[in-house]
Amino acid sequence: MAPAAWAETGLLTAETENHSIPIGDVRQTPVSQEISEDDNTASESPEEEKDTLRIVVTAEKRPDNLQDVPVSLTVLTENELEDSQIRTFQEIARNTPNFYFNPVNSAGSYFSFYSIRGIGNANFINRDAVGFYVDDVPYDYGGFLDFDLTDLAQVEILRGPQNTLYGLSSAAGVVNVTTRPPSEEFEVRAIAGYGNENTRDVQLSVSNTLIPDTLAFRLSGSYTAHDGFYENTFLDDGSVGEESSLSGRARVVWTPSREWDISLTATASGDDDGAPVFVPFNSSTPFTIDHDFDGFYESNSNAQALRIAYKTPQVETTSITSRRYSFQDSQLDADATSVDLLRRLASFDATVWSQELRVQSPTTEGPFDWLLGGYYESNQFDAEGTGLVLSQFAATQFGLPLAGFNRTDYELDRETYAAFGQIKYQPVDPLTLTAGLRYEASTSRLSRQSTFEVTDSPVVIPTVPPINGENQNDGELLPRLAVDYRINPNLLAYASVTRGYRPGGLNPTAEQTSILEYEEETSWNYELGLKTSWLDDRLTANLALFTNQVDNYQLLLRSFDAVSSDIINADAQISGLEFELRATPLDGLDLTAGFGYVDARFDNARNPFTAESFDGNRLPYAPRYNYNLAAQYRSPGGFLGRLEWQGYGSSFFDDANRLKQDAFGLVNAQLGYEWGNTGIYVFANNIFDSRYITAALTAAGQDLASFGDPFTIGVQVRSRF
Repeated sequence: MAPAAWAETGLLTAETENHSIPIGDVRQTPVSQEISEDDNTASESPEEEKDTLRIVVTAEKRPDNLQDVPVSLTVLTENELEDSQIRTFQEIARNTPNFYFNPVNSAGSYFSFYSIRGIGNANFINRDAVGFYVDDVPYDYGGFLDFDLTDLAQVEILRGPQNTLYGLSSAAGVVNVTTRPPSEEFEVRAIAGYGNENTRDVQLSVSNTLIPDTLAFRLSGSYTAHDGFYENTFLDDGSVGEESSLSGRARVVWTPSREWDISLTATASGDDDGAPVFVPFNSSTPFTIDHDFDGFYESNSNAQALRIAYKTPQVETTSITSRRYSFQDSQLDADATSVDLLRRLASFDATVWSQELRVQSPTTEGPFDWLLGGYYESNQFDAEGTGLVLSQFAATQFGLPLAGFNRTDYELDRETYAAFGQIKYQPVDPLTLTAGLRYEASTSRLSRQSTFEVTDSPVVIPTVPPINGENQNDGELLPRLAVDYRINPNLLAYASVTRGYRPGGLNPTAEQTSILEYEEETSWNYELGLKTSWLDDRLTANLALFTNQVDNYQLLLRSFDAVSSDIINADAQISGLEFELRATPLDGLDLTAGFGYVDARFDNARNPFTAESFDGNRLPYAPRYNYNLAAQYRSPGGFLGRLEWQGYGSSFFDDANRLKQDAFGLVNAQLGYEWGNTGIYVFANNIFDSRYITAALTAAGQDLASFGDPFTIGVQVRSRF
């Protein structure tokens, strides 16, 4: 029997318990491997059909069948993640309806923009609307999220506010990543790949049990690098935008008795890259640039987490304590020309401590299922030496008397306190009623100093009055009500209404102290859904419809340097749908499809400085639709073939809807041969070399854009023993 620590997620599948299954097998958990009510481990149920497929999820903090969870939810299983070579949040988003995630570009993890159902981090100064979790540890901020995800067991993407089950509230949704647990026996997994632009990729994990059923460990790491897709003709650089990333993870699991489940996880990563590259918005040759300065990007992070779970027949208690530190330093050519005008400098770090405590009912049969929790977070964000360097030529052009560094230093601290709970009641077998409530309060403190440092001179000129210990407080009650009804064994219908929330705060880059503070953002979110499964779960089709009214939407107004900004409040109206389908018509043949549509528009939005109205405009970084289609066949003889088509509808990058990305699609393919526990694969991504913009802005009077990766090709070898 597997230790409870390794089965508690409900993710133990036939693949993890039987190492003879070929690498990347896309079969999901058989229904015959039911979750035991006593210890959450897999147990045999001979009366079930052996070829029936089931995906087990932990979206509601206990193992459950995907088709029984009344939430719009996408799941990427361990085998799907490996077969699709998914390693980043960007690749996860491309396989998820109404999820958008794009780093500025592949040249450094400088910043990423993302949204779920149209609500995202376009106003990146405040707390994110999307909650990202890796093994229960919350992550946030777009400058610290584009890291390598390796050794994955499962990814669950929940759409809509998640306030009554998760420690850190999220107004748009949650991305919950689970890595592989320790194994019962000695195990090594190795992956090596090589591709164009001298792309190198190495992944390695080692796991074993030190004391049977009591103490085990798992170590994993990865190294990725490439030479860059850009050529700087002005500096005669053959390759610009290089990337090098190294990451590692260590996990120890201790189960001293049947009741206790204790795990300690530590991670570390570092990036040494070229600077992100911006080019003129309408450039016809985006990978040939003409810059006077290449720049650089460096970052490192580390995190530690202690998870303690205690389970009795009466109650389950879980404590998660985490700390994470992230640092980023970068310089780039802000004007994107061969003229020495502007350089953007950014250096900042964040230290976050969090404590979550959950108490919930045991996994037993009965009409009631409940959970109570509390959450505390301390987030200290420091920026030092961030701003624009103006050359003498730039100063002359902009009517300034002197060249220098327009610098901002600040410390922004936030403390968050929350209590949350949810109860489910099943008055009759087909019907389940759910009620949840969360109260969250936050306190923000800001100290800031903005100066202009004259070049080659000790002269320092204050540009705005300093801020010393300014405080802001807010809090909100967040209810959730839901009902689901099992119409028949193959059809579940549900409806829910949920309050969404993003706290107010203090804007460290506000140009006027009169708008230093901005209000909390709230929303009412209504959702209707159907979940269907047929042919012993060989065919599933799910549909969700939603509409959201957002009040005091936190709208960012960019200034001259395109980063320092003001935040105002507006309103927004959002509606849309999600549809997903999975099919296994033949053994070895798997088909998946997803489609998301969202109409996210401003309502009652006006720039107070220019009187420009944004009413009716679409929210930035919120594509009108996205889709994903995949077909994969794995033959008994070891042949693997996979074809993917992923794409997004039109989107805008600014509130005025002037900077637009038209609809585009990407086609990826993979061919491989597998024998025993080894496979070799040839892959190609963006086969038709589609050009698409990942981020755009207006800086110093010109429109600039960054572009996504062009056509790439490579070979990969995977082995397990």
